[in-house]
Amino acid sequence: MSNWLTEIRSQHDSAKKSELARGFASQEKFLMRKAYWCYCNCFPPPDQIHFERFQEDQINAISEFYLSAEKTSLRTNDIGSPDRPMAKQLFFSWHYPRFPEFLFSLSEYGCVVLLADMPPWLNFPKEHCILFRNGARETRMLIKALNAGAPIFFMLDYCYDGTRSVESDFLGQRCKTPSGIVELALRYSYCINFIPANVSISDANFESVALESNVGNVINAMNKCIEQDLLKNPTSWLLWPSLDRRWVNYR
Repeated sequence: MSNWLTEIRSQHDSAKKSELARGFASQEKFLMRKAYWCYCNCFPPPDQIHFERFQEDQINAISEFYLSAEKTSLRTNDIGSPDRPMAKQLFFSWHYPRFPEFLFSLSEYGCVVLLADMPPWLNFPKEHCILFRNGARETRMLIKALNAGAPIFFMLDYCYDGTRSVESDFLGQRCKTPSGIVELALRYSYCINFIPANVSISDANFESVALESNVGNVINAMNKCIEQDLLKNPTSWLLWPSLDRRWVNYR
């Protein structure tokens, strides 16, 4: 288990938990500089904020993530039955500070969640997780879920090396964006819905993406959904340090 999670879980006082979370977040000095460099390439002067303000906002966001993940790690859940039809729905979102609690809640609605790895803080029913980097077995599980019309959730704001992807505009740069699950969703006649930050899936406050045969156009629309939501509070995004890995041609 990650050191920060072990330490925060060992505390019973909420103030001490917050103090520890902030302390761990403050240790990420190199990543903070890298994050600010990526941010500045997306927000040229005069739109960008100074590094000190950016760093403070990022520390707050990361510490909030730590606390959200720690809270999630102490919970257990059973697969629930949704109150509204969820069949043939592909949901997507982005890495905002409290996404661990949202991710955990998805099991209550029978969602299959696509993950690269199983995080130590997520007590999620294993049969509803697909670790998409684990090869043929996981691919078969995904196809089985699609054939059954199961609701599926994934994060669109990161693209692993070797992942099937397309180029798409995001935050002023041409970025690699994962496309495999989107192509499959279109093939299996799924609806595609964006869930904004801090919105529960139970709220049914989804933003539907217009579907068409050109997967690039669909992903452009999906990236635009994330971008518009992220820009409401850009310094809260947890993946600023890795954004340059997605850039196709840095400009």
